[in-house]
Amino acid sequence: MVGSPIIVMGMHRSGTTLVSKLLQDAGVFMGRNQDINAEAWFFLHLNSWILRVAGAAWDQPDPIQGFLNNELALSATQAHLNRIVRSPRQVGYLGVRRYLRYRTLEKQDLWGWKDPRNCLTLPLWLDMFPEARVIHVVRHGVDVALSLQKRSLGDVGRA
Repeated sequence: MVGSPIIVMGMHRSGTTLVSKLLQDAGVFMGRNQDINAEAWFFLHLNSWILRVAGAAWDQPDPIQGFLNNELALSATQAHLNRIVRSPRQVGYLGVRRYLRYRTLEKQDLWGWKDPRNCLTLPLWLDMFPEARVIHVVRHGVDVALSLQKRSLGDVGRA
C-alpha cells in the first residue's frame, strides 16, 4: 500500500530495534537519519514533542490518556502534525536525495519507523495514516525491567 507506513512499537528493550533492522534488511525504508536504536530522528522528535505537549514522558505516561481524550488538544495536535509531516521538513526523515525524488512520504512503497513512544502516540498516527500496519513487539515485563536496569547501570552488552 503506497503511502501506508509500517509503525513498529514496543517497550524499550523489547526487541523493536531487531525488528526494525530486519525490516530494513528486507527493503523497508525506516528513515535516513536514525539514532543508535534504529529510531528515525524525525518521528522520534515528533513523538517526544507530543508527549511534552501532553505533560507526559515515556517513563511517565499517565497524562497522555487525558490528552488523547481532550478533543480540542487532540485536534490542534493532529493539525500541527499533519502540517509538519506533509511539509518540506520531511526531508529530515527521507534525506535530501529521496526527498528530491519523491517529495512526499505518501509516494513511498515500503516505509515506516520505529519508536517505543508509538505505544503512547499511536492514535494520532493512525488518524493520519489509517491504513498503517502496526507491529507491536512484546517481551516479558520482568525481562524488560532487568534489561532497562542493566542499561542504566552501563552494562548494555548483556541486555
